[in-house]
Amino acid sequence: ASVALENARLYEAQRREADHLKALLEFTGAISEAATPDEIGAETVRAAARLLGGKKCALWLEDERNDFRIASHTDYDADPKLTAMLSISMPGDAIRAAVDNRAEPFLVTTDEAESFVPAPPGLTWPDLAIAPLLNDGKLEGFLAVREPTLDSEHTIEEILRLLRGISDQAAVA
Repeated sequence: ASVALENARLYEAQRREADHLKALLEFTGAISEAATPDEIGAETVRAAARLLGGKKCALWLEDERNDFRIASHTDYDADPKLTAMLSISMPGDAIRAAVDNRAEPFLVTTDEAESFVPAPPGLTWPDLAIAPLLNDGKLEGFLAVREPTLDSEHTIEEILRLLRGISDQAAVA
């Protein structure tokens, strides 16, 4: 019975891995067909949300003042608590210090996020998974996933690995 249970667990893990690879391949195809940076951004957040089970995601890109603003998102305009996020910019220096030239996705707790960049009035930062978008070592943006481990079927290692695949492809695009 224990061998059968272990085989079932391994089979399920392999099936999920195949699903992840298929979704990443579909994402690669979608961004290769995208005609504009806005389409690439929309595909990026859609892929992240789909792979992570419907999580709220935002793609923050550097603006003309070297600050960061949301360029694409999943349903932020449908959630009154998140609508305010669409109009703010975060100071580029603080974001660069927080990311600290990390190439790999990482977790940021509510307290850590608040210490890097204080939340806008009336808002609080949730736990976040952050995936930097680097181009020749320069931070051009980042993908943020709200409360990545809340009600998730994925381990944190899986979440970060999937975000790495998405952010690498998005940065190239």
